[in-house]
Amino acid sequence: MNINKKKAVCKIAPYILLFLTTTAILFTVYAIKGIFPFGDNTITYADFAQSYVPQFYHYWDVLHGLKDPFFDRYSGMGISMVSTDMLSPFNIFLLFIPREAILDSMSYFLALKVIVAAMTMYLFINRVFGKINMGYKLGFAMLYSMSGYVLQYYSNIKWLDIVAVFPLLMLGFYYLMKKQKILLFSLSLAVIMLENFYVSVQVIIFLLFTGGLYILVMVSKKNKKYAAFSLAIGTAAGIGLSMFKTLPTFLTLMSSSRGEGNASKGYLSIINVAFKEKLSTNDMNKWFMFMGLELAVLLCVVLIARFIKHKRATAFFVGEMLILCIPIFFEGVNKLWHTGSYVGFPMRSAFTISFLFITGACYCINFECNYKKRLPVQTEQATVPKAETLSEADTAAETETLTEAETAEETEVTAETITDAQSLSEAVPGKPKKTAKLKGFVNKLRNNLAVSIILGVVALVGVCCTIPWLLEASKLIRRYGSYFLNTKNFIIPKLYIMSAVVIIAAFVVILFIGKAKIKGVCVVLAILIPLSINAYSFIGVEKYIYPEQSSQFIKDAEDISSALPKSESVLDRVKNSDNSLNTNYPFIIQRGALSNWTHTVSGEVISAMKNMGYSTSYTRLLDTGGTLLTDALLGVKNIITKEKLEQPLYTLVQNMGEYNYYSCKYTLPTGIVANKSISEIDTATDQIAATNNLLYHSLRDDKENI
Repeated sequence: MNINKKKAVCKIAPYILLFLTTTAILFTVYAIKGIFPFGDNTITYADFAQSYVPQFYHYWDVLHGLKDPFFDRYSGMGISMVSTDMLSPFNIFLLFIPREAILDSMSYFLALKVIVAAMTMYLFINRVFGKINMGYKLGFAMLYSMSGYVLQYYSNIKWLDIVAVFPLLMLGFYYLMKKQKILLFSLSLAVIMLENFYVSVQVIIFLLFTGGLYILVMVSKKNKKYAAFSLAIGTAAGIGLSMFKTLPTFLTLMSSSRGEGNASKGYLSIINVAFKEKLSTNDMNKWFMFMGLELAVLLCVVLIARFIKHKRATAFFVGEMLILCIPIFFEGVNKLWHTGSYVGFPMRSAFTISFLFITGACYCINFECNYKKRLPVQTEQATVPKAETLSEADTAAETETLTEAETAEETEVTAETITDAQSLSEAVPGKPKKTAKLKGFVNKLRNNLAVSIILGVVALVGVCCTIPWLLEASKLIRRYGSYFLNTKNFIIPKLYIMSAVVIIAAFVVILFIGKAKIKGVCVVLAILIPLSINAYSFIGVEKYIYPEQSSQFIKDAEDISSALPKSESVLDRVKNSDNSLNTNYPFIIQRGALSNWTHTVSGEVISAMKNMGYSTSYTRLLDTGGTLLTDALLGVKNIITKEKLEQPLYTLVQNMGEYNYYSCKYTLPTGIVANKSISEIDTATDQIAATNNLLYHSLRDDKENI
């Protein structure tokens, strides 16, 4: 193998290893739990099953030329789909599977996003911190891709699209600040904006805080204005590239029942109460964002402890930690990140927490690596000249780090003040000979192959000792996934705290190992062992909090879709009168219906439908309820139900397994004439009977109420 081929293999090998490792973890979990392709179970539950999978049927239809991308005529009497995540590049996956395989393929879809997230994180670490041990690169990349955020919130599968692209955005930010290259930053931001509007808004908030703090602390005075200008232009360009979708999305959401709830609150009034709400310590979902970050947190503590060596970087990372972690304690601040309010799923941008601590850890390791290369030269002198900037050190090593401007501080550092997280016992000049000899002996000992192996085995045994505790917690977690976890039941946090303490101790031992290859292997294994148990705990659930969380209705809708007779008109609608098919079934059966749950139905429509007698719930519009008159007015020609309906009103057409398909005897033509009184009906009042009577009077010259 020639040199060029060898280099190419070395470059691609980590990505292959990440693919194999993440795939092995996920598919082992699938096999144990009988999840497709190893059984009939599915990873979908909660919003994943109720909302997202049915929308993927719409995306599939669009990609196969059967629908318009931003409008669906079947759901919600015809609904805008512009605010959904149709344009995410991950949806190309749907081109390669049959329509009837969408539900089962979600296990592959999750694996795809996790694998891409691992690869993009590795790319970021490798480009920014290229000289650190390969074990750290691989371990941290996999940790990010299966972080506490991902394992808890994977049921909101669309959010993982942003998790996968976010490292590219931050690599673009790095290039923007260091090399004045704007393209990757702007394109990545545009992709994130197209993937999910709601979470992308929080990403922009993160960029404002991060960019502002970075420019304030890290950038030299003469470059601050240019850096701020570059960040503003790059952000504006990213938003501008996505504006063709984000603007109509924003307008659609603000006019929806969901947007109207936030529109009534002034943002300044929200800020006013941000720190006045109680400390939120009972929400395990927030604390589980730190799951698996023991090594990263440990190294960030080391970084902070060595403040004197890199004041600017420490100030930057500590500031970022405060910005991202304060929402854990102050629920009011958390609501600020969510633009005022949210329902369920606190800290929807908390993947940034994992990214931040991993980046801080990589910076700490990278600093020590760069120092280690300079050590032989420096130890010839009793003191070291004014501290080099990291940019100068990295130029010499042909590597740049995230914090070039940091050591622009004019500080004199003696060699004895410099210690190493990886070589804690380096001999340092200026110390008494006995101390130097002792440190030399310790350093020689830790670099001994046998000692390194023994330390590695001890550390990994310690990590393995936490497996019973994690499995005990898993019994509680895997019942319902991440729903309703709280600290009132202290069993789960107690087990995780005990595990974290032991794992941190194990990493302290691993950091003492002198042999780089052994250390790298131990780091990867010490990260992967608990990570695999956590994946087993959270992915796939055994029970559902509510029956509606089950994905069985998707399979039922598929069977019904194949059994339904051909519709005579695209304007005819069906109705699931007993709500046995869940809200978004129209996307699956490809028949017009009233039901919709995409958060985009306007508040006026929700109110009007409620006053006509139909069921609504938060932003959901259901087609249960209503009257014979309103069904006829809205073009409902057929009923799908598990129940038996009255023969005088409905005619049974056919049975479809557990379901019955009826035709309605009382219908109206497609178009009918009403008098002007129909426009004067007040749908804001909660008067179902009155609304039906007024509708009847507008259609017939009859003063009698029905």
